[in-house]
Amino acid sequence: MDLFSIYDLTVESCVSIPEVARVRPDPGATTEPDITIRCESVETNRDGPDRLEVSVDDRVVSLSVPEVGWFEIRDGTTITVDSVTELSDQQVRAVLTGPALGYLLYQRGLLVLHGSAVARDGAGYLFLGTKGAGKSTTAGTLARQGYAVLSDDVTVIDVRDGALRLLPGRPHLKLADDRFAFEVFPSTASLEMTKQYYRVPEPAPRAPERIGAVFLLERGSELAVEELPPSAAVWGVLEQLYVRQFSDELNSERCFEQATALVDRTSIRRLVRPDDTDALSEIPSLITDVDS
Repeated sequence: MDLFSIYDLTVESCVSIPEVARVRPDPGATTEPDITIRCESVETNRDGPDRLEVSVDDRVVSLSVPEVGWFEIRDGTTITVDSVTELSDQQVRAVLTGPALGYLLYQRGLLVLHGSAVARDGAGYLFLGTKGAGKSTTAGTLARQGYAVLSDDVTVIDVRDGALRLLPGRPHLKLADDRFAFEVFPSTASLEMTKQYYRVPEPAPRAPERIGAVFLLERGSELAVEELPPSAAVWGVLEQLYVRQFSDELNSERCFEQATALVDRTSIRRLVRPDDTDALSEIPSLITDVDS
């Protein structure tokens, strides 16, 4: 079993996940890992999943992924992998670090969002949006200007017990091309196989001291930042809950309370961005204006 660290949690895994920072075991340590990934059989239809299926109850989430296998996420502590392909396969790892981990973090009571996050000078900045909104491209642009990438696709905030902490994930970006000339991560295509992971050449990210601003991305002809009324900001955050991509079976009351807490304590703006990558070079100055 390998030991990893992600989102301030330790993960003991039967699957090697080179995209996630490894932890060197302490021979004298007796502390149990926060999360365990097991490779075992899952009780289900053995014909093999022919379409993506998600089943949710109070304690267990079951994922059936075509040509990949079955994943059982239980109690925010355990992921069981029953793969129909090689356990080292890039698609197995894509499901583990995407939907499976996203659901597990949701089970732990964390606010799990569909977005990218960067940090600089102790402040974290989030970019939320639907598929193709430009989350990774925006984060890549900022990485080229000195910002550290904290996470991509699965972005996590701890709002429990009055906290408001942006947790560091993987310093990698999922991009359709190599426009930033980042290092390609070997054999780590996304689940859709239309994009490739790239390693951002920065030290391992650390949790920022505060969240400077959250931006809801929208396509447009010119780069602009727009203010939002609180109700629209809350709804915008709720629309980008990560697990909503797979199922609407959520704890609506908890999600609403978490989104409201984020809006009450952070600047939420709509960021209209053009397709022209060169225009995105002005984003740092827009961030400074909002977080001032």
